[in-house]
Amino acid sequence: MLLAGLLVTMNVLAQDAVIKITGAVKDELKAAMPGVTIVNLSTRAGTTTKEDGTFEINAKRGDSLSARMIGYEPFNFTISNIIHFEITLAATNNSLNEVVVVGFGEQKRYRS
Repeated sequence: MLLAGLLVTMNVLAQDAVIKITGAVKDELKAAMPGVTIVNLSTRAGTTTKEDGTFEINAKRGDSLSARMIGYEPFNFTISNIIHFEITLAATNNSLNEVVVVGFGEQKRYRS
């Protein structure tokens, strides 16, 4: 049964068919990363990772995909014979140089 499943998987990858790509995205501490954008750069189709860091996206063999999140280096990869990816995003060395505080509210002034 396992051999039959392996042969079916290889047959699908050999064709120019759309296949479901799955994976999980974690940070350098191995924590799941929800909300990471996964984009098929060839078709511009995209998705985001779920709360547990997993994703599913359709692609063809040879398509380029990208995993991106603010504050992390983008991770680009190409679909070949692998259909499940375990991705680790590295934090960028750039930090925000400025913080802007915006407040809304009322202030009363008393004149004497």
